[in-house]
Amino acid sequence: LQQSKNNIVKRNTISSLDRFELGQKGDSVRLWYSFNNKIIDNITFNVRDMVVWYSADNIIKGNTGRDSRYSLHFMYSRYNLVEGNKYYNNAVGIFLMYSDGIIVRNNFIAHAAGPTGIGIGFKETSELTIEDNIVLYCASGLYIDMSPFQPDTINNFKNNLIGYNGIGI
Repeated sequence: LQQSKNNIVKRNTISSLDRFELGQKGDSVRLWYSFNNKIIDNITFNVRDMVVWYSADNIIKGNTGRDSRYSLHFMYSRYNLVEGNKYYNNAVGIFLMYSDGIIVRNNFIAHAAGPTGIGIGFKETSELTIEDNIVLYCASGLYIDMSPFQPDTINNFKNNLIGYNGIGI
């Protein structure tokens, strides 16, 4: 979805070919300068990433992502909602980079693979709400790098279960 708005991507199964290395596989869903879209109830596996770049006011809800690199990767995106997703057996569950005002709520993330596996990662992000998530069996449950980034802002973490990870936070 490039420079798109008000689309619904719902109840699809998306995968890539097994013959490629993880970094060479295709992305499952890519939002680029896209707004007010809904990505709902999709199943993705064996893909590189689901990416949301330079996009705002999107809803990513009820999806399942497995056996991929990044189940969900934000860059330079604001005011998106990530709710009720299940991400497991990925290198990274959710990674938020340079993306502010995002709500990550009621997600299940488990088994982020490898020594650098991350359940939820944060790089220079501000004004986040991270609540009621379950993050289990990852190398790092939460990885936080220079977040919050904007002066006088707060990232709120509440009621999350972070357990059985190599490093909790």
